[in-house]
This record gives sequence, structure tokens and C-alpha cells, in this order.
Amino acid sequence: MAYQIREATVTDLPWLRRLYAAHVAELAITYPRYDEEELDALVCTLYALMCNRLGHEGAVIIVTVGHSVVGMVLVEIVQRPVGKPRQFGSADMLYVVPRHRGKGLGTLLLDAAFTWFSKHGISTGEITAMPALGPFWEARGFRPQVTRYYTTSDTFTARAETRPLRRAGAGHER
Repeated sequence: MAYQIREATVTDLPWLRRLYAAHVAELAITYPRYDEEELDALVCTLYALMCNRLGHEGAVIIVTVGHSVVGMVLVEIVQRPVGKPRQFGSADMLYVVPRHRGKGLGTLLLDAAFTWFSKHGISTGEITAMPALGPFWEARGFRPQVTRYYTTSDTFTARAETRPLRRAGAGHER
């Protein structure tokens, strides 16, 4: 099989929608929620990115075999408000369809992502990953940086209502 790596175009958007839906379903992501409306929003966002309408540079790099898109990674140049490097490359949504895994396509996509970063003057890349995928990323030279946690305001408020109020100047005992 001859694989090709290239930047996605507008005509690839239906493929990207299907790939991302498969990616989310496979990971059983419960937060944030993804439904048909959100998949449509993704397509709109990727279209805006491809048309340079988001105010920052980015692309979707894909791997194809024949006329089928079998893998992707989203790359963007991100400006952080505080901390150096101020600008960095963000690689997100790395996905290869199951029947094409184990052939080095994920590595090819990462290589293409870092080549894209370099062409845009970026020397540092970051990824967002599910905790279970940590060993995958660490084996490729990435180091953990932060862990993001989430809760809903209802959950947080319910927990707050069960905690006693602390008075100013009171100790921090539990």
C-alpha cells in the first residue's frame, strides 16, 4: 500500500468528520461531550482554519491510501499569555484508523507535524492526550507537563454546600 502524507483540503472535510467521530467513539470520551452538532462545529472550525479565518495559523495533516483518508493530526501555532516559549506548536487529534495501525503512520504524522512547525519557525511542540496514552507519548520524547481536571458547576456547588464555611484567619485544618 502506498501512503501519502499531505495537508488536508476542504474536499477532505467529510473524511475528517468521520475520522474524528471514530476517534471520539473509540476513546469513549465523556467530557467534553461530542454529538452530531459538535462534529458539525468541528467541520466549520476546520474549514475556517483552512481558509485562514481563525486569526492563527494551523492545518490538518492527513495520511491517505488511494482515495481514503486513514489518519490525521491537527497542528496549530498557539500563543500562550504567560510563559516561554510564548509561541508553540500544538498537535492534537492524532488518529489512525485501527486497520492501518502498527505501520508507523502515527509517527509519520508526528514527523509531518514537526516539519510543519519548523517551517513556521516553531521549535517546541505540545500535545493534549488522554492519561492512558501517556506511555505512547513519553516513548516518543514527550514529557508530561500538566494534568487538566474538570468538573461541572453543579458538582462543585453540591460539594461546596456540604463543606463548613471557613472564617477569615481560621486555620486550614480539615
